[in-house]
Amino acid sequence: MGVTSLSQRKLDPEGIATKVVVRLIEELACVSITPDSPAWQDLIAQGKRVGELRVYRGRGRVQRIVCTSFSVGSPAVDSQSVIVLTEPSSPVPHLVLDSMHIGPRVSLHLDLLPKRDLGVSLSYLDRCYVPLSEVRGDLDADARFSAAQLS
Repeated sequence: MGVTSLSQRKLDPEGIATKVVVRLIEELACVSITPDSPAWQDLIAQGKRVGELRVYRGRGRVQRIVCTSFSVGSPAVDSQSVIVLTEPSSPVPHLVLDSMHIGPRVSLHLDLLPKRDLGVSLSYLDRCYVPLSEVRGDLDADARFSAAQLS
């Protein structure tokens, strides 16, 4: 099923980030929940709590998950991010998911950070990234999504 077959529903950045973490913890059982995990810290701006930072310890291929959430400013900027750091000896790329909600606009950023030099490791590129080409094509064809405008 491609992205284009999904219903035209409103994007919820916080819900997306939460679902990723819940899946990693509950369904894939790759994150330890122990008294010191997650490490938790409030994010403070101008003496006021604006968000939080959580760091979970993983087991197996997932070594650490870093989650941040904050809301600041006027107009309000809501941001959530999940960074999944894989074991150093594993070829599995690190995952970065960022979402930001500013007024009526929602921005999602998803990236896989390679552990090999893609210019010389073509088999690594083929194994980790080429299978995502179809998904990328579906996203490009979906009117709800547009490429980032970087300047």
